[in-house]
Amino acid sequence: MCVIRAVRPDGVITAAQAYIREVLGEAYLSPPSFNIEESYATSTPVSPLVFVTTPGTDPLAELQAFATNTGMLRNFHTLSLGQGQGATAANLITTGAARGHWVMLMNCHLYVWNPPHSTHVGWYIVLP
Repeated sequence: MCVIRAVRPDGVITAAQAYIREVLGEAYLSPPSFNIEESYATSTPVSPLVFVTTPGTDPLAELQAFATNTGMLRNFHTLSLGQGQGATAANLITTGAARGHWVMLMNCHLYVWNPPHSTHVGWYIVLP
C-alpha cells in the first residue's frame, strides 16, 4: 500500500478495502444492519433514539415509513436546524415530550443547545 500511496494516492482506499476483504472478510467492510423496530422497542420517553449519522446518510424515509406503520405519522414532526430555528426546536421538544409526539431534528450541529435541552444531542433525535 505504501507503493500505491506513492504512485496513486487516489487508489489507497480501494487497495485497503481489497486487503481487508481478503484478510478479514467482507463483514469488516459492510456496516451492521439496523433494525428500527428493535431499537424503538428498547427506547423510552427518557431514553430516546438518537441517530448520529455520517455525511450522505439520511434516516428520514425509514423513520417516516416506520411512523406510518405504527400510526404515528400524524404525530411525527421534523425540523432542520439553523437560521433561527432554535425556539421552534425547543417548542417541538417540549410539546413532543408532553403529548407523546415524535420529533426529528436534523443538522443539530448548527444549533447551540441551551441548558434545559442540553441532554438532546446528536444529528437526529426521535422522542418516543
